[in-house]
Amino acid sequence: MTRKLVTLQHIPTNTLVMRGLESQIRAAAECGQSVDATFTPIYNGSNLVLRGTTIVGHGDKGFQMGISILNPPGFP
Repeated sequence: MTRKLVTLQHIPTNTLVMRGLESQIRAAAECGQSVDATFTPIYNGSNLVLRGTTIVGHGDKGFQMGISILNPPGFP
């Protein structure tokens, strides 16, 4: 089950880049890997506007992912 915990508003966080990363995780799972992936929001101090997200994933047959994607303020 997938649940979104934060709103991503800026390119590339909610576009083809994020879709591509999520697709890599899905492809690993569809190939029979047991994948553990975490999506951790990044904040700047007490500012409640999301600064970005870090994605870390590991599969039992070699899948690895570790990337942070920024969500700069001021973009629709």
